[in-house]
Amino acid sequence: MSFENNSEDFALREVLFLALTACVGGAALFTVDFILVLQLQSSGFGGAAVALLITCGTVPVVALTPIAGRIADRFDSRWIMSLSGLAQSVFILAMTQTNGYVAHLVLLSLCACGTAVMAPTVSALVPRMASGRKLPIAISFVQTGNLLGMVIGPAAAGFLVAAYDTDVALTIVAAAALGRALFSLTIRTRRGGAANLVTDDAATESRTWTLRSDRLILTTVIGLGGCLMVLSAANVLEVFLVREVYGAGEATYGIINSSWTFGMTIGALIVGWTISRFTRDMTLSWSVMFSVGAMCAIILVIAQPLPSVNLIIPLYFLGGIMNAGINAGVQTIVARRVPEAHRGRAGARINGTVQGASLVGFGFGALLSTMFSVETALMIAAGGGLAVAIGCVPCINRTARTSPEPAVDGETDTVPAEKETTETEKEPPLAKA
Repeated sequence: MSFENNSEDFALREVLFLALTACVGGAALFTVDFILVLQLQSSGFGGAAVALLITCGTVPVVALTPIAGRIADRFDSRWIMSLSGLAQSVFILAMTQTNGYVAHLVLLSLCACGTAVMAPTVSALVPRMASGRKLPIAISFVQTGNLLGMVIGPAAAGFLVAAYDTDVALTIVAAAALGRALFSLTIRTRRGGAANLVTDDAATESRTWTLRSDRLILTTVIGLGGCLMVLSAANVLEVFLVREVYGAGEATYGIINSSWTFGMTIGALIVGWTISRFTRDMTLSWSVMFSVGAMCAIILVIAQPLPSVNLIIPLYFLGGIMNAGINAGVQTIVARRVPEAHRGRAGARINGTVQGASLVGFGFGALLSTMFSVETALMIAAGGGLAVAIGCVPCINRTARTSPEPAVDGETDTVPAEKETTETEKEPPLAKA
């Protein structure tokens, strides 16, 4: 089943503008997170307070999954991006008017609500800007912009806090969020609201889509969520591995974590061209499971005694590339298989599921750390993730056999042996559900 337009449309100007918008938005939110973390640390708060702060920035993304997806599909994307940026600017500016911990938690949660709506809106808008084999490349451009924002955020927070006080730093970030809201108005491509286009097959477009109705996407998301749950547990354990087992300093720990994000940034530029060669949704699903399995295998290697802690840096860089492949693969599958009118809800549901699995993984990692040594706990977490990835492959194969899909750009998939299909008998892509 495929809902992708097979033409090779690619609005480069629009894709670049959307990528820049994602970059500024990601940088603003991550800068706020790290400014508040630095403020907590300098005020004498402990790890529990920092953990609660990070949780408040994540929970709204999970909790608002149903409503965020409906907003992304129902309302004009341009106004969603602009108003969410404006709201975040107001909330960030409000942080300068209070020094209360609880107030900052509430305001950060409200900022995260804007992100919860913005993310599915952006992911659903990309297929309007590119199609065919150009779609994965466009997704990679936007993903790179978002990742660059994540890289810029922590560094910008450190610089602003060092150069100014916290209130001035937050005011500057609020101005950046406002700039992102204004910049969103320059993006001409729109979806949702009055901007919705009428498709050639209105019956197909109006058909209700649910995650359960598409077994290939469902299997991919289950595998991805299960693996990321155990990998999130590994994120909890890595600080103890680097700092206690290897005795490395704060700078080394920072470089190791940055290598993963840097790998994701570089990988986002590479995987788009790679994935664009995959003409079958099943192949994309395989690539996601392969990337997840590779990430788990990397954690298994790290859990073994290494001659030097510095060897973790290239391993994390490779893991970041695999992570970029996962993101691009999942977004491409959704763009190909989900009707245009439901892509916002699909993106929100998948993102919420993954984020929820990550939250569970943090608790799982804390539990493992109290029961086993760091190395053993990492091996258990990574081994479990690898088992989930391997177990999902037969399910993907079985789904592909029972519901063969049309290929992209006119290339045909294998059909069951008992029924050969000729060119004149094939249904057009939009006629299959």
